[in-house]
Amino acid sequence: MKDGVEEIELLFDKLKDTKLRQALRDQIVATHQGMIDKIVQEQVAACLAAEIPQEVQDEVARTKAELDKAQRELHNSQSQAANEFLQEGGDEKMNTIFMSNGEVSSKFPATLKELFALDGATVRQLLDEYEIPVITESRAGNLNQFIQFCGVQYQMIKLAKPSDRSSTTPEEDLLL
Repeated sequence: MKDGVEEIELLFDKLKDTKLRQALRDQIVATHQGMIDKIVQEQVAACLAAEIPQEVQDEVARTKAELDKAQRELHNSQSQAANEFLQEGGDEKMNTIFMSNGEVSSKFPATLKELFALDGATVRQLLDEYEIPVITESRAGNLNQFIQFCGVQYQMIKLAKPSDRSSTTPEEDLLL
């Protein structure tokens, strides 16, 4: 019995050593691969600089930036056109729209329901992030601008509360 326990302990020690060696080997390979990739990238950049004139490299960079912008604008145009057909009341996903930096705002609503529920501060933040001029201080007005920007075919309007039609008390939003 004692010999069996010792044999099992030896096997566990050997297994630990093997796993430890493999983990170290993997880490060393990953570290070296990263270093090799960096060296290759630097060498390729140096060769390109020596073989391709700087003005050609600049033109390639400008063309790439223009292509990225055109792809972003195409995506946004297609998203706006698709958002036009979303049905109010459903939980259909909105098509995303990229900001000028090529990202979608973290505040961008996922559905129409989320869009219509945006609070005034979030709408203002979205207008700022998407570089849409703010022309009003009202939530409904700002939301209408963002709704229109997204291509959605609904608008918010302000109505006085039924009991306050003759007064200037707070108004409520209505979706049309």
